[in-house]
Amino acid sequence: MHQKSPSSPEETLHVQAVKPVFTTLNIPSITVPNLSSSKVKVLRTVKNIGRPLTYIVWVNSPEGIYVAIKQTSLNFTKFGEQKA
Repeated sequence: MHQKSPSSPEETLHVQAVKPVFTTLNIPSITVPNLSSSKVKVLRTVKNIGRPLTYIVWVNSPEGIYVAIKQTSLNFTKFGEQKA
């Protein structure tokens, strides 16, 4: 990808595209892009950045896909608290 630098119209900024790894994104949802694998393990650490809150797991898996959840909820009682 080439973009013009805002400081000089003659300079070109070279940007390399990077493929994201969907199983490590820091978002409240989890995506497993390759369902043809026999087993995928996804681990997450969650940090509370707001008021006390409980997150509850909700799964929408395709037919024929088995999903095992070890912990179905996370309860945060203070700002900055982290749980895995």
